[in-house]
Amino acid sequence: MTAPINNKASILFADDNVELADVLQLIFEREGYQVYSARTGREATEILEAYKVDLIISDILMPDMDGYQLCRHCQLDARWKFIPFIFYSGNYTTEEDKSFALSLGSARFIIKPEDPDVLLQIVEDLLRDFTGGDRQPEQEAAYLRHYNVRLVKQLEKKLIESEQNIQQLRDEKEAQKKLQSALKKSNNQLQHLLLTSPAVIYTCQADGQYAPTFISNNIKKLLGYDAQEFIDDPNFVKEHIHPDDREKVDNRFSRVYLSGQYELKYRFLCKSGDYRWVQDGLRLVRNAEGEATEIVGYLLDINEQIQSKVAWRHTLKRLSLYFDQTPMGIIEWTPDFELKTWNPAAAKIFGFRKNELTESTRARLVIPEAVKTQVEAAGQDLIAGKLGDRSHSVHLTKNGQQVYCDWYHSALTDQEGHLAGVVSLVEDVTDQHAAESSRKHQEAKYRTLFESSTDAIVTLDLQSSRITDCNSAAVKIFGCESRSDLMARSPADFAPPL
Repeated sequence: MTAPINNKASILFADDNVELADVLQLIFEREGYQVYSARTGREATEILEAYKVDLIISDILMPDMDGYQLCRHCQLDARWKFIPFIFYSGNYTTEEDKSFALSLGSARFIIKPEDPDVLLQIVEDLLRDFTGGDRQPEQEAAYLRHYNVRLVKQLEKKLIESEQNIQQLRDEKEAQKKLQSALKKSNNQLQHLLLTSPAVIYTCQADGQYAPTFISNNIKKLLGYDAQEFIDDPNFVKEHIHPDDREKVDNRFSRVYLSGQYELKYRFLCKSGDYRWVQDGLRLVRNAEGEATEIVGYLLDINEQIQSKVAWRHTLKRLSLYFDQTPMGIIEWTPDFELKTWNPAAAKIFGFRKNELTESTRARLVIPEAVKTQVEAAGQDLIAGKLGDRSHSVHLTKNGQQVYCDWYHSALTDQEGHLAGVVSLVEDVTDQHAAESSRKHQEAKYRTLFESSTDAIVTLDLQSSRITDCNSAAVKIFGCESRSDLMARSPADFAPPL
């Protein structure tokens, strides 16, 4: 790791090629840039944590954390997602590699070697004009699938390169020495790819027996077993598949022969005794003559994803039960305030059958002409955000009877904050309304009797002994000027003297 030398724009180089990194650092420092150098993706994240970085240039094939993983890490962190990211690779060079790199949010994909002046110009342009960083990262499962496709392709490429190198070196004088060097280099690269991958890579024979020939050591981290256990026992996989999944797992090889590739999900018994969900992806490899030579596959841990889906389905089921069984009416409206769906309780309030929701039902919900204009205006105010979340209105049931309802409204918005609909809770308060009307009628009747009586009527607060009300006859009988005059006095004022 190197420290900055001045106060210009700062650039982070992530590349395990020390010679190339040193040359690039010298070139950019001569142009006045601050330069940080990292040999691994992990070291690059440490620099990002410690220093302000204006642009990142990264190789792809690096130990500990490769360039793809570094770019993904930056895109997922709000602090770094707006930093321009350039891939500078000499190993991942295909159009598919470039497409995947750009899909991760990188600003440029450059194949090594590139003229230093061209590289300097690209950096200058990006620092001046870059407006990216707002791309939404792929879901984790999609990212891992695309990442592992690139990984397997690179693995196949390295295998082919190794075979070509071996063939070319066999007839040379120092064939053995060069062969060992090439094998060691290829093996180191392969081990790096396998150790840094979140997926388990495996190969099988394509002769009908499908015996495993290789499985990466990170299988132990995933399932708890050593790789050799899979290779030594041909029935090891079959015996550890969940009984409900064995049939589809047994058919996976015939499927891959038909289509060339196949993916499936199943539960595998871990060494801990628990079943874990995995995604198994297989691809049939053929030689130049079209003969099947081997099957290459990968295993991904998807246990948390499956558990999340199960929990989500359980939540939806509970919400559905609440929707169907709650005594409170629930109605969903369109943004134009047209009825979209309702629960059985809402249908019952308006006198309909449980599943009756027709165009006539929508049109009839179900407003007396006398208040129709008022209710429609209230609906428009709710959509415009001018109305509170509670209202009261009168409706008609299916058989034409009036029903008084209390409504509780809540706006539904999409991810951009636009109105997507309205959900309402509705309660039938017809009985309460009738009781309230009766109470008011009785109150009015009592008040009439109270005021028209020729006898003096006075009400007292027993705790304070204060007069709280009186009628006109009381004012006259006690010789007061007005009702307020009487109520301002104490009952003792009217007691006869002892």
